[in-house]
Amino acid sequence: AFIQTHGFPVFFKPNEAGSSKGITKVTCVEEIAPALKEAFAYCSAVLLQKNIAGVEIGCGILGNDSLTVGACDAISLVNGFFDFEEKYQLISA
Repeated sequence: AFIQTHGFPVFFKPNEAGSSKGITKVTCVEEIAPALKEAFAYCSAVLLQKNIAGVEIGCGILGNDSLTVGACDAISLVNGFFDFEEKYQLISA
């Protein structure tokens, strides 16, 4: 029902993982089963999120009680969304 309402693309996301681990952008019905398998590898609950068109913005924040905030900037993406590889392997940097 969710995909019928919102259409593709959608994101399958593990409820408990961070840093975009286990997230898959799904663009067709055939990609649903592998996306679920990937998300369930991280936890027992999976979120489904509709695609929101726009620009990805990044902003680094460091600290606990006292925060140091870096400059915000637009992120150019290679894989179509800011997945784990884009964030930590500097693919588009």
